[in-house]
Formats: sequence, C-alpha cells, structure tokens
Amino acid sequence: MNIIIACKTIRMELEMAIADTGCAFPVIWMDPGLHEVPKRLHDALQETMDKITNVEHVLLYFGFCGNALLGLVPHGFKLVFPKADDCITLLLGSTARRRELEPHSYFFTPGWLGNNKSILTEYDDAVKEFGDASADYIYEFMLCGYQRALLVDTHVGDMEAVREKTRPFSEKFNLTQEIVEGDTCLFRKMLAGEWDENFVVIQPEEEVNYVHLFGEEREQEL
Repeated sequence: MNIIIACKTIRMELEMAIADTGCAFPVIWMDPGLHEVPKRLHDALQETMDKITNVEHVLLYFGFCGNALLGLVPHGFKLVFPKADDCITLLLGSTARRRELEPHSYFFTPGWLGNNKSILTEYDDAVKEFGDASADYIYEFMLCGYQRALLVDTHVGDMEAVREKTRPFSEKFNLTQEIVEGDTCLFRKMLAGEWDENFVVIQPEEEVNYVHLFGEEREQEL
C-alpha cells in the first residue's frame, strides 16, 4: 500500500491525475500556510510521516520548498518525491521548462490564488498596514526584476477568473500577463511508480540530504 502527502495548493491537479489514473491511494493534505516558515513545514511533514505505518511508499507531492525536505527521515517505508524547487516546477512538468520560462517572470496558478495567502492578499495586507504609497513602494522594489505575470494553465480551475483576479495587480506593477501551458506529467508518473531521473527515492531510515536535493555538483557549491 502507498499513501500520498500533498500540499493543498496543487489539490486540483493531483485530484485530476488520480481520476485519470484510477489511483486509489489515500491522501493527507497539508496546509499551504506552512510554506511561510520552512522549518514549520519540515516539522509538520516529519510529524505526519511518523504517524504512518504499514505502507510501502509515501509519495510526497512537494517541491524542495526552501529546503523544508532536508533532514526528513522515513521510518518503515520508502519516501518518494520529485526533483522540483517548488510547486511551480511540478505544474510545469520539469526543471528545464521552469528555467525556460523563469527569467523576469512571476507565476500564478489557480490553486495558489485559491488559498488564503498569495502575493495579492499580502499586498492588500500591506496597504491596510502601511497605506497605498508605502505598499506600492515596497512591492515596486520587490518586483523590480519582473516583467511578466505568467498564469499556468493545467486545465483545471477557471483561467479567465485567474486572469481577471491578477489583472489589477499586474497592471499596477507593469507585468505583462501571459497564459502558459502547464504539464502534470510528474503527477501521473509518481502515481504510476515511474520514478525515473526526475524523482528521488529515499530508503527507510535514510535521511534526506543535499545530494538528494541538488546532486553532488550543487552540494560541493553549497
């Protein structure tokens, strides 16, 4: 038996992949707000894993997420996760696709906007706390290197609603809106057990380390 631990941010895409593949693995959904502090996310993931028994694999639908996966230890099962910096890489299908699109781009997804925290809600909070002028100054500085607002279309959710929701923010900070095609191949591959070079498989009692996340060359740089 396998079990899935996943972030609610990608719930629509994962549920679509589960329906497409006929997979019946149970899913434990994690609060997206845990991403705000990687240590909190790490501790929540380890605590959740420590409660799991009598399974062969735990499929972790997370990216590295600020190194939150570093130091995780599966007890009594194998831990599988994709080689992905974060959920955007998962939704684009590969690191190569992410790098192709990434320069000067800020990404939006229906799932991320559907949760309580996003850059839109954070900007609104800043306006309430500091006023319009100060909030605009802060976010103009934060976004000075960005030129595009890329809306990732994974064929779930209402992309026109995403476009309209992000339009005022994009216009205010001079971001050109574009819809780009997503790719959920990694979702289906993980469900099917097709764990190729795009995935990491951690053995029972083995600790996730920098080599697992970044490879030997990146570890030497770190």
